[in-house]
Amino acid sequence: MRLLRNREVRRGLLLLAGILYALCYTVFACTAQHGGEIRPMTLLYGANQVPVRALHDTGCTLRDPMTGERVLVAEAGVLRALLPDVPITPAALADPAELLLRLKTRDPAFPARLLSYKCVGTQVGLLLCLRCEIEVKPGVRKRCLAAFSPTPVSDGGNYDALIGGTIG
Repeated sequence: MRLLRNREVRRGLLLLAGILYALCYTVFACTAQHGGEIRPMTLLYGANQVPVRALHDTGCTLRDPMTGERVLVAEAGVLRALLPDVPITPAALADPAELLLRLKTRDPAFPARLLSYKCVGTQVGLLLCLRCEIEVKPGVRKRCLAAFSPTPVSDGGNYDALIGGTIG
């Protein structure tokens, strides 16, 4: 009788361990593969503000070559929300030089520029960048250079921006 109970206890413990493993894997799989956490932030440009979920990605090493600061890389939808009066599509972001020319023609003082980058599968590319502010906590704002990708930055829609380090 006692031997039977020990087997039942072992089976129960193995089952519990399996369930806990599956739960932990499911909850932490998204951020663990990137090496970071998802942080809510607010990107601000003029009177416009956009909430973003930024993933701290250890593989994102993009920096501004002029200042050395880290660059936040966001999806096209974030730029559309920051500039609601300008028709911006992912296709327009795929040709950032043409888009920059169009934006500068509308407003020569517009604080946007191009940023070159390299990544797997791309020799050299360009991203449209905009100098703006980011609110990392309520009442705490910092200047930030944000680059905008014509393709989604999230593999499952859990975040809409990437940052390789701290901002500020």
